[in-house]
Amino acid sequence: MNARESRGPRREEIEEALPLVVDAVRAYLERLDDLPARTRNAAEVSASFREPLPECGVGAVAALRRLIDGVDGTAATSGPRCFHFVIGGSTPAAFGADWLASDLGLGQRLARLADEARREVAAAVAAEPLLRA
Repeated sequence: MNARESRGPRREEIEEALPLVVDAVRAYLERLDDLPARTRNAAEVSASFREPLPECGVGAVAALRRLIDGVDGTAATSGPRCFHFVIGGSTPAAFGADWLASDLGLGQRLARLADEARREVAAAVAAEPLLRA
């Protein structure tokens, strides 16, 4: 299969992928308060993901459907009932911010801003003795 035939990322898949994810998240959140931390079939669903990755991508929509089908294999720790360390749990604001940051590609920009901020702090610390004189 050549590069043109591969199922790599395609921008036009966004039109189908976004509503698919929104609907899946909405359905999950509607039942979240009634879910146990682990569903009865969690081990079985989780085991269904123990397979080799395909040689070629299947496309965003097919991959997302596979993940959505496997949601019962996860721990239902979203929202305010999450009482453990940083792993897991999310508030609506954090979820939205994460989605927005991912969509806007902010990770790379924020890393550069962090480097710039470190340099500014280092310059301020170095300049402090001069300012006190």
